[in-house]
Amino acid sequence: MSVDAHYLGKITYAEALAAQERAWLQALAGGRGTLLGFEAQPVITLGIRGTAQADLRESENAIKEKGFEIVKVDRGGQATIHHPGQLVIFPVVDVTVLGAKRWARALAEITRRTLAAWDVDTRWDECKPGLYTAKGKIVSMGLRVRQGVSTHGIAINVSNDLEDFRLIRACGDAEGTFDRFPRPVALSEVFAGFHKRFAVDLVCDSYEKNS
Repeated sequence: MSVDAHYLGKITYAEALAAQERAWLQALAGGRGTLLGFEAQPVITLGIRGTAQADLRESENAIKEKGFEIVKVDRGGQATIHHPGQLVIFPVVDVTVLGAKRWARALAEITRRTLAAWDVDTRWDECKPGLYTAKGKIVSMGLRVRQGVSTHGIAINVSNDLEDFRLIRACGDAEGTFDRFPRPVALSEVFAGFHKRFAVDLVCDSYEKNS
């Protein structure tokens, strides 16, 4: 599995989805996979099981007045937030060989090892998909596999304002707690670390060799 990596900086969620669609078409045509990293303008996304009525803790108008878009998306899961200081990564890759469940586990482990390089210790929760520190959720995951190619991905809390999560029932959990990196780190640096880890663990390691 060969991949290109592009850090897009701070963009709108619509721009991220457009970049993802181009990468999906490329992978679908047999081209290289793509890792897209970006910092989103404030947006609340509702996955295929999410609704505004069930997952927003304030009215849509009140949330929009605070500067957030509200977007319905085709990934798994319910509500999540993307906003400045958070690194979002869309790995747009062919996962036909791995299969969806094995791919999700591989992505979680790659992310866990990436965060460990900054001394952020996490655990995976199978019942509430994501990575958690002792203080709370630090990585959200929401995926969709279309015609064998994975889209959407993960969101890593690096230096974002955790108070924003009070606006939603994150992944259906009204009482969840959240965490972020203990010290400031450039999002581009974390993305570079993820790319390096991805290449070692998924491209060169046993995920493909033992498939």
